[in-house]
Amino acid sequence: MHPWKRRPKIKPLQLAGMKRQPSQARGIDRVNDILDACETLLGEKRYEEISIDAIIEAADIARGTLYHFFENKRSVFLAVMHRALVEIDEQTNPKPGEDKLEFVDYVARVERRLQKVWKRHDHIVEFYEANKFSPDFNERRQQRHSRSVEVMADELRSRHPEIGLTRAQGISRTLLQAIYTGFDAVALSQSNGAAGFRREWQQMILAYIGSLELSNQTSSSKEV
Repeated sequence: MHPWKRRPKIKPLQLAGMKRQPSQARGIDRVNDILDACETLLGEKRYEEISIDAIIEAADIARGTLYHFFENKRSVFLAVMHRALVEIDEQTNPKPGEDKLEFVDYVARVERRLQKVWKRHDHIVEFYEANKFSPDFNERRQQRHSRSVEVMADELRSRHPEIGLTRAQGISRTLLQAIYTGFDAVALSQSNGAAGFRREWQQMILAYIGSLELSNQTSSSKEV
């Protein structure tokens, strides 16, 4: 079994860079194999040293399968990064039973999940830093996950009905902006590097948790 097979699978739908979306389970598995192989290869080689042939061999798929879903190497890596952003976004969704937890315990679990995602995708960070000015990867700003503030705010209010709509939307904007700022800061800065991203990542967590705690305190004060 390849080492990347143990990673959680994120359904690869509507990812940046894809020519077409898989409509069956087998196609979804093949796309995940391609993206997982790319992420693993990033831990072994520089972006410019990774060829289409290397991706095909590492993913153990046919050449036609890769070109069925992707146009070129750059489009594959766009999807790799987008999938990482999707997984980050997913970490704030409550797991079964978490809606019954005390507020501070729920926030602590979210923080731990976000930290695990950082460890799982550290090669993506190195890729951003090494290739932000790469001629082959000439678009420095990553396309962002399309999940709306409104959807996230609705989910937040379903977990915490005491939070008003305006405040819930503000929290959602804070979370999305912190996530995207953290990634873009590395992609656009010449000096941040991986250490800079770690700082951005911690700021993202603190901004999100801080917003939630502020809302919780505000709601509690209104009840008194």
